[in-house]
Amino acid sequence: MKIISNLLLMSLFSLPLMAEEAIKLESKIVGDKEQPSVSYFVPWQEASGVDRLYQNVEDRYDNSLDAIDRDVMLRSMRIYDEMNLENNPSLNSEAN
Repeated sequence: MKIISNLLLMSLFSLPLMAEEAIKLESKIVGDKEQPSVSYFVPWQEASGVDRLYQNVEDRYDNSLDAIDRDVMLRSMRIYDEMNLENNPSLNSEAN
């Protein structure tokens, strides 16, 4: 009987604790008053499309800074000079 009375007393004391209103915590972030509250971004060029947004990183950079072989470089320069002479007949006549 003593156990039942103790349980009854404990439940009576715990009822007000369960009936308390929940506390709602709030906070506000106050920024610098000197800064503008709105920013406008105006593009100065038309967008070229969404394809550039999803381009791989490797595709964005050319291989101009890669190490190359000396023979490959000399061959490329010789081919470039030959192509340049073919496209500019005035340079070809000056060379003769």
